Amino acid sequence: MFMSPEVPAHRYVLRTVHAEATAREARILSWYLHLKLCDTTWQHGQQHFGVHEAHFVYQDEVRALSSAGLRGSQGKESGRD
Repeated sequence: MFMSPEVPAHRYVLRTVHAEATAREARILSWYLHLKLCDTTWQHGQQHFGVHEAHFVYQDEVRALSSAGLRGSQGKESGRD
């Protein structure tokens, strides 16, 4: 069976999403360790950690979709494509 040398689009998307997820995890871990080491900010940081984590996830998902040539619902103009 002949296989095309081109990388299928879904593999590109998965690779892109994986790379973004790895970068996101590194940023989240860095933020977590920073808060953990700063005891005075730990309680305040715990309250907002989920918000920052969700923001990282959203940013990276948008970036991954964009670099894969896709767009989310935010990219649509007044309901038209």
